[in-house]
Amino acid sequence: MRFQTTTRPLRELVREFHSGNILLPQFQRDYVWKPVKIRNLLDSLLKGFPIGGFYLWRPANGTFDAKPKGLGVKGIITRAFEGYLIDGQQRLTSLEAAFGLYAGEDKHGDELRCYLDLAASDTDRSRDTCLFVSHGGNRSVARRLEKADSTLVPINQLFDGYDPELRKKTEESLRLIPGWDAKRVDSAMRRLDQACTMLEQQIPCTTISDVKDKEAVEVFSRLNKGGTALKQGDVRAAELARGPSVDVLKRMREFVSGERPQRLGFGFSFAFRALVVFHRESAQFKALKPDWIDTPGPHGRSLAASWKASERAIGEALTFVDERMGWANRALLPSVNAVIILAAALDKAEFRITASDEQSYRRWLCLTALRGVFQGSVETTINRFYRAIREAKRDVSKGLLGALTRDEGRRLRADELRGYAQPWGAATQMIHAWLVGQDAKDWLNGESVNALPRGGGRSLAGCGLTVHHIFPRRVVADFAENPDDANCPANYSLLSQSTNSEFGDKNPDEVFSILTPDQRKLAAVKFFGDSAGDHLKPDRYYEFCEWRANRLAESINEWLGAD
Repeated sequence: MRFQTTTRPLRELVREFHSGNILLPQFQRDYVWKPVKIRNLLDSLLKGFPIGGFYLWRPANGTFDAKPKGLGVKGIITRAFEGYLIDGQQRLTSLEAAFGLYAGEDKHGDELRCYLDLAASDTDRSRDTCLFVSHGGNRSVARRLEKADSTLVPINQLFDGYDPELRKKTEESLRLIPGWDAKRVDSAMRRLDQACTMLEQQIPCTTISDVKDKEAVEVFSRLNKGGTALKQGDVRAAELARGPSVDVLKRMREFVSGERPQRLGFGFSFAFRALVVFHRESAQFKALKPDWIDTPGPHGRSLAASWKASERAIGEALTFVDERMGWANRALLPSVNAVIILAAALDKAEFRITASDEQSYRRWLCLTALRGVFQGSVETTINRFYRAIREAKRDVSKGLLGALTRDEGRRLRADELRGYAQPWGAATQMIHAWLVGQDAKDWLNGESVNALPRGGGRSLAGCGLTVHHIFPRRVVADFAENPDDANCPANYSLLSQSTNSEFGDKNPDEVFSILTPDQRKLAAVKFFGDSAGDHLKPDRYYEFCEWRANRLAESINEWLGAD
């Protein structure tokens, strides 16, 4: 094993990573940094703080297919190949994203692309930087960009370093802003000059040579202890990169890059957990023996055969939650870990689903979501339900329901829909599935509730569905001590964003009065119809919530087949 450390400009490393001269090994985990971490990395560079070194691996026995970078960009071995990156992926990918070199998951990368904010105060000592901003999910930044705010400088314009023409134009624009005196302009320009040199920081880069893949995995797991620490699953998944199992690793990554897994957020870590469950009949990563990859599973299956079974079962389970439950993206899907259990149940039942089975699976998914069953110890919870599946003689779906505790499996109570809840919490996700089952439609345009969230990617941003407060927060704030009292499932309806905007802050009785008879029929599916009567008057909000919660609980219990 040989180590060689050199010092290189950060800009050069980003270029090599972007061009494909530096690739990712198959055992690398996925990109996990949030936009705020990207901005804080830029802040460190701006202030000249060290950001740590990078480690490359040059295999002793040639090259291998690279892991797709970012969100599916395929790496290709070039003549200038320098090695596989085994420490530093999060930082280099983040810099690609910040400088506009990386195609992010929404808006073609806009949600990760960063801007230097020349208007921000540099005296702020908060934990997160205010000197850099990013576009995605920040409406104020989006509005500033729409208005061509000259105080926001896209940092992709700074990638190549100092640009006298950019500096001149920026300074001229700043001097035209009312209230900006010479001192403030000069301060902003000094910040711009600093930003132009960010990527000139000299970074230690260590290349490890003459190392076998097994040893490279060990180096990877030991290096990745700081920063965003490796989870136990990341460490064990890296073991797939050695020997014949690397083909299984590649097929897993191909599967999770598919349209439906991507849309529902079924990434590699969940696929690996499913593989372990199918191959070892346990979700406990720590219990895996060193030779678990090479040892046949309980059914005598090889690792490749176990993944083949997992892949089919996961595909069927994702189809079920997507098409039969209406959970069309990750924001609507309550638990991806629950999908693993559903996949195991479908596999045990040889993929036969009767009408009774469908209702049982539906009930199990909704109740585990509402009662937060998978929010605790995931491995223990998966093992509990997997054991019930394994022990089921005939009716697998009933076995799943039987594995719920008494409190988890009880009927939905009206009071569970009257308390505070996030607009897109488990209760709303359950209500959405119920509405899809009722073929509910938007009140104004008649579009299916099932169709509205499709097309927004993994998030709900950009899709047509939104949570509508039947009693708007403004209305509730007029008589309630806490405006958050408006945030309860009994006050939620799911409508198109355009209809929600049309209704605005109108009182519910006013909204009902402007609906046509046909539109009232559509609204009645959600109990916002003639039977609501005087409950729609603003001063009867709490009575309305109690009335609607009872109606919702009654209908959802019937839909779930609750006793």
